[in-house]
Amino acid sequence: QKKPSNKKAQKASNKQPSTMEQDLDKKEGAYTMRTRLREETEAPFRKVRLFIFGASAVSASLGAFISFSRLLAGLSHVPTAAPLSESLGNLAVNAGVIALAAFLISRDLQAGERRLLRMSRGARLAKLGV
Repeated sequence: QKKPSNKKAQKASNKQPSTMEQDLDKKEGAYTMRTRLREETEAPFRKVRLFIFGASAVSASLGAFISFSRLLAGLSHVPTAAPLSESLGNLAVNAGVIALAAFLISRDLQAGERRLLRMSRGARLAKLGV
């Protein structure tokens, strides 16, 4: 007698990964796209935070440039210049915002890199045979 073949089991064992799965497993730099997407699901607002911090740094840089030029005008005794104490205070606030934004961007990028490293290590461990 002939045994019935299990076609589904044969198909499952011979199944090739789809194009989308292959694209997810391609490396972009040190990490696969799949790992990067998993990291993004853990920190979904990271890109928004980086944008806000970057925009704040750019805005404060522009403000610092204007404050610095007003400070130079005050030091040059231009009659219509703003008071030196006001210009100096504005310059200090803008410099503080630039420093804070740079610190926050750096910290957020480091945290993202640590998450990617942890996930990549976990993915390598998951691929090991038992």
